[in-house]
Amino acid sequence: MGTTQSSDYGFDDHDGEAGWGPDFRLTDPFLFDFVEVVKAWTSSHAGPDETKIDLLDAVRFLPLVFWYTLQDDESWVCRFFGSEIVGVRGNDPTQEPLDRSEANLVDQYVGAFLDLVVKAGEAVSTDSHSVVEGREYLRTQSVGLPVFADDGTVSGVIGAQVFYRPDNK
Repeated sequence: MGTTQSSDYGFDDHDGEAGWGPDFRLTDPFLFDFVEVVKAWTSSHAGPDETKIDLLDAVRFLPLVFWYTLQDDESWVCRFFGSEIVGVRGNDPTQEPLDRSEANLVDQYVGAFLDLVVKAGEAVSTDSHSVVEGREYLRTQSVGLPVFADDGTVSGVIGAQVFYRPDNK
């Protein structure tokens, strides 16, 4: 029930096929706790049911939560973005589409991650460095889970991300 992608600035041709075994490198206890909360929103899919998601169940996680909606044209729109992620990123993209232009490395990385979660159809973790200019020194660990619509199709991705300063605090 999970896939890991690890690299400095993006994705290195991961096939999206790995399971919870040795390739799933999620280690942060905060993220494991988040995954446990998400399980309460999940029925028969490998991720939460959109209609069961209640962010009030996850209040303590909200500063580090992200939720993107997958549009019919396969583009992404940010539905929710936690305040700590906003602080690292430097802006709040809530309600904005993902910008995958060459000039926007952050959204290229986010888009690749979201696409990988959809391809895997299950939880995906990353362990890498921030792609935000001037914040490359921050190591990050993230987990994303596909969000499922009533018809069983993926309608988005919800997840959480933690940041570690060079001294791991």
